[in-house]
Amino acid sequence: MSIISSIICGFFVYFVLSYLLVMPRITIPISVSVSILIFGLTRYYSASYSDEHDTKSRLPKLISSEEGETYRDDHRVNDPGLVTFFVILYGILLAISAFSSNPESNIFMSWSQIGATGIIQLAAAISLSFFIPGYALVLILAKKCKINAILKVLLAFLISMLISGTIGYALALYLDYPVSEGKYLVIGIYLAILVALLIFYRINRRNLKFKSDNGYSVLTHFILYLNTEIFVWVKSRSSELIVFGSLLMLLIVSTNYLFGGVTIGDQWFHQGRTLLFLSGSIREVSLSLGDTAYPPFQSAILAILTTLSGVPLVNTYASIAFLNIIYIFGFYFFFSAWMPANVQRAKILACTLLAISSGFGWIYLLDLTLTTNPVVSEKSVLDTIVSTEPFDIFQPTNFSFSAHPEFSTGLIYIALPAGFVLLGLLRGNLTNKFTFLIMVTVISMLGILSHDEFYLFI
Repeated sequence: MSIISSIICGFFVYFVLSYLLVMPRITIPISVSVSILIFGLTRYYSASYSDEHDTKSRLPKLISSEEGETYRDDHRVNDPGLVTFFVILYGILLAISAFSSNPESNIFMSWSQIGATGIIQLAAAISLSFFIPGYALVLILAKKCKINAILKVLLAFLISMLISGTIGYALALYLDYPVSEGKYLVIGIYLAILVALLIFYRINRRNLKFKSDNGYSVLTHFILYLNTEIFVWVKSRSSELIVFGSLLMLLIVSTNYLFGGVTIGDQWFHQGRTLLFLSGSIREVSLSLGDTAYPPFQSAILAILTTLSGVPLVNTYASIAFLNIIYIFGFYFFFSAWMPANVQRAKILACTLLAISSGFGWIYLLDLTLTTNPVVSEKSVLDTIVSTEPFDIFQPTNFSFSAHPEFSTGLIYIALPAGFVLLGLLRGNLTNKFTFLIMVTVISMLGILSHDEFYLFI
């Protein structure tokens, strides 16, 4: 029944959009995404409720190792084998970025001209700019602590952006040096973080050789870990993963797919300022007070990302639209930390409403087309929307698919996640005060640099 009802809802969305003369290349993926979303929600709320399963990891716990030695032996989050695998991945990504070509002189090229090599370089640059260095520092910070898994990922994301943006700031604004010529300096800083991780964890050949007590290597240990721990986790969270996966599909359709992988609206301003960072002209513009509309921190991150990727700026900027989903994960963490145990199940529905939160405007629009404004052409539909301006169509009341502000701006994927994580930390059971102080400081610095109103939020 869940499958049948989800399919029926998908067909309903398809017929509504088709009736409003929306192109099939948009209606089909949206209908499929909505169908999967409804199936995931139905499956999640139809399953038997286990209070222990849903509340045992509700608070973002961070416990010092002295309070639970058995945790380090039996449930090691920072397992040496996994850390070794992360170090190898880190090194591979650094090598890919080091040997990538310099950024193209053109600011855009057709996506069909970007081959497999360009995609690999772009993926490596995104990983280094938005996740890998921050995760290395989180591993160092949490070696003797237990941190909630989603909090660890969010901290890695936020810390990595702070590192990348600070490097771009220092090069262009303080050293008056073009970011496009500082690729190897950036890689050197990332390499220094990797060396610090190696020193802190003392990863050496003893971690890589066969273990005498059980006879299998670190690689085998990692594969077994994937087949047990991660498989069990994915199976237990399958409905939630379906919901978030469908929301990500909707996000990609409404950003990259709808606009053809280019930049729109306010993104052009951020992109133009990124060119100033790349060329080393941002300092002159800043001193002349000619660049005060938005904080330049996001453009500094984009400059570092473009320098590492070797892909034109417009393509690079458009490729990170999927990062807008991060603020939903931040809201999930915040909601889980603050809601009482008896309403923890509401977090999935809350995240869904945060992402889409529309519907009555479409009902009003359909009523108009069936009564006073019949659909006779695409222009008639557009005239009806413009004349009535139903807000959840014309200006959706969410951040993922909104038109004001545009997606992929500093508010969406930097300031909002930072705010949600900061709120979640305030509710968490954090016994290690020094680690808590570092987290709050880093997140506050990132939020202030990325958005002026973060001061008011604090």
